[in-house]
Amino acid sequence: MKFIITESQSEKLHSLIQEFINTILNFLDEESEEWGMGEMDELHELGSIKEIKVTRVISENKKKVYIDIYLSYERYELNNIKNEIESRLDDYIPNVELILENVYDENGELMSDFDL
Repeated sequence: MKFIITESQSEKLHSLIQEFINTILNFLDEESEEWGMGEMDELHELGSIKEIKVTRVISENKKKVYIDIYLSYERYELNNIKNEIESRLDDYIPNVELILENVYDENGELMSDFDL
């Protein structure tokens, strides 16, 4: 059975996914309090993220969620956190793919030298 998502449903899905991402980030932050020295890079990566914003959602066979990440400090590798959020998001919304569109530095400026 195929479901067609209307524009108004797409806006609701966009908001819902944003809420899920915010909640997952909060859970990761709480969980990170118990991480040790073996997870130092992951701690640094998680700590660098100030905010993640969903910019658009495209619903096809796989839901593509485009995100922008705003950093608290300079960081060039964000795949661990992106992949973890994508995995946890898939528990709520199956067949979801997070696509990193833009990364902004601590001053809110686009990091043009960031490798997407």
